[in-house]
Amino acid sequence: MPEPYAKAPIVEAVIDLRVTVPDEITVHAFDQLKLELMQEFPTQGDFFVAAAQYQINESPISSVVREHTGFRFESADKRKVLIVSTQSFTFSQLAPYDSWDTFRTEARDYWDRYKAVARPTRISRLGVRYINRIDLPISNRLHAYLKLFPTVPAIPNRASLGFFMQLQVPQPDIESMLIINEGRVEAPNPETFSILLDIDLFRDGAWDIHDEESVWDFFEQLRARKNEVFEACITQKTRESIS
Repeated sequence: MPEPYAKAPIVEAVIDLRVTVPDEITVHAFDQLKLELMQEFPTQGDFFVAAAQYQINESPISSVVREHTGFRFESADKRKVLIVSTQSFTFSQLAPYDSWDTFRTEARDYWDRYKAVARPTRISRLGVRYINRIDLPISNRLHAYLKLFPTVPAIPNRASLGFFMQLQVPQPDIESMLIINEGRVEAPNPETFSILLDIDLFRDGAWDIHDEESVWDFFEQLRARKNEVFEACITQKTRESIS
């Protein structure tokens, strides 16, 4: 595995767990946690999930309902986001990204605090997601920096190309799904061509809520695979530009 990059292009890293909680657990279970986290996460707001309601003999979707399932917390420096709900736990680290060790340790600490109030009985999904923004000189071609890129036919004005592409690649050896999203995004300056490289890895299944080590050991596997995928998507020229 390569050494951590000095100028890692990570704009957001995410650790996500989907859970089942006891029927008696509602959003009010998080009231005390909100108070405890106020200093660390002074910006706090409601978190909703949307669900479509279907009815027979009527229009395919009769209505969309937003359900209040938890809360979204944001740190004062806007570098950390924590979402706690009756369905999931999500921790995000935004740029500048420090290291996996720091990120994982913080996520696990918040997870322990979440468990104490939500009392989940089952984990049904584990996932990591790393969103990278790779800034390229506008005068260079994509293939000089990326091994994953669209093949564009000889059409006019290709220089102003905007694109989005997605790959869905099962990972049977770790019983997971890999989704890669790649596309052009707004650049920080006119001389730069910026590419979003979004690597999403997750596994649906069932984990023993009491076997913490198996859960976090699997996160290590997801992180290692994420690194393999990132390295496979970039060229040596990109490695040199972020080292």
